[in-house]
Amino acid sequence: MGDDTTDEDMFRALPVSAITVKVGTVSEKAKYNLSSQEDVLPFLEGLSGENVSYETTSRGIKDKLKATVDFFKGLWTNKN
Repeated sequence: MGDDTTDEDMFRALPVSAITVKVGTVSEKAKYNLSSQEDVLPFLEGLSGENVSYETTSRGIKDKLKATVDFFKGLWTNKN
């Protein structure tokens, strides 16, 4: 996930199976796009939620996503 033009190199270098998300301007290399940085936390929270029903989303992945969301929330809280 990235919001900078240099992230295009990262999206290009990652394997096809990687989940790539561009924040802000639309990317031709990223699989998914979010409109703004304000969309990132809700997006990650949605992925880490208990209601996620993707069979490939294991409990371990959900726990890691929740930890990531909590980390970013902590940064956001300390910033404000």
